Amino acid sequence: RATKLVFCTRSACRIAQQRYAGVVTPERTAIIPNGYEEQVFQAAAGLQVPVRQGSRRLLLHSGTVYKGAERDPTMLFRALQRLLGAGEISPESFELRLRNPSNEDYFRSLAGKEGVASLVTVAPAITYREALAEMLGADGLLVLQGITSNPAVPAKLYEYFRARKPIVALVHPDGETAGELRSASVGPLASLTDEIEIAAVLRHWLRGPEGARTLTPSDAVTAAYSRQGLTRKLADVLASV
Repeated sequence: RATKLVFCTRSACRIAQQRYAGVVTPERTAIIPNGYEEQVFQAAAGLQVPVRQGSRRLLLHSGTVYKGAERDPTMLFRALQRLLGAGEISPESFELRLRNPSNEDYFRSLAGKEGVASLVTVAPAITYREALAEMLGADGLLVLQGITSNPAVPAKLYEYFRARKPIVALVHPDGETAGELRSASVGPLASLTDEIEIAAVLRHWLRGPEGARTLTPSDAVTAAYSRQGLTRKLADVLASV
């Protein structure tokens, strides 16, 4: 009976259209993605949160890392081992920090098994605002997404956009997350399951300002995902009904 049905991704909308053909019609649907809250980021920017350990370049993943096909970092660890073996990174120059990933013992064990324990820090939970402050201070932000979650976009992606830091994206090429990143002109991207592609993206990021430029969203992209801007989209939907 609804006049409008609002979805947070195009894939979620398509799934509903397939399940309820003739009911969920295009003219009844609208897409409003997740976003970030500017005021919370402004508050986080004022926090004194220690971020780096010495001069190590920090690649941060903030939040849960699932085992298995969803967000498994095995190929990432192997790519890091490849770069470590080639002398392109070292424990003194690089840190991958998994902030509050859950399954902490598993990821520590996996890092040891893959020979990158000296590069990987599994860090405990901190407050939400402290986590945002850590994003603002990192050198790069890591997003992981496998094929099983192609219809979804992790909420942290929009916070990463707001942090305006290079995004190292290991995502399935056909997923919504990859689509959002391409729309934002962020790339190159790598598949979560391809060690060679991952190593190439890491090298691109490690090139410094030149590499960071193509991995960092523009001001216009960032503004588009503010909750203030997304509320205008909701207002348009309400006006239309």
